[in-house]
Amino acid sequence: ILPPASWNAANNPAIDNVLPVTATIALSNASAALGPVTYLVPPTLLAPLNNNQAQRVDSLAFQYQGVFGATDYVLQIATDVNFTNMAFVSADISNTSDAVLSFTYDTTAAGFKSLAPNTQYFWRVGAKCTVNAQPAPKPNGYVFSSVDTFTTADQPPAAARRRW
Repeated sequence: ILPPASWNAANNPAIDNVLPVTATIALSNASAALGPVTYLVPPTLLAPLNNNQAQRVDSLAFQYQGVFGATDYVLQIATDVNFTNMAFVSADISNTSDAVLSFTYDTTAAGFKSLAPNTQYFWRVGAKCTVNAQPAPKPNGYVFSSVDTFTTADQPPAAARRRW
């Protein structure tokens, strides 16, 4: 709002420079363009428990609490707490439930490789809403859970042997 032509900077601003009653204040048009926004809370990690030891390197079940309003999830496993050295990133997991959800990391699935033995890994789950082109939080549109850690076993379990 521009001050009226009668505005004088030398006057006492508390009493001498009064805006006329006809002054109008409005929001910019950009505010209306956003529309409704769905705010998501981060998913809660359930399993494996934080600092769990001796996890299998070839098959590992993850569980997390779904988030009301989320439409997609991603599970990330890294060798560092900042997730710069990714060991695995799932494809988008489409699910609108806010119940307990699960994902199994299994080396029999295409593209999955065994995790390294006797190694500490960090994991987290991200949730996002893709309905009505929601504004994307960071990074990549996901709201991420806290970070938990697990350590893999020394070796994968030995295959069963037949005795003749």
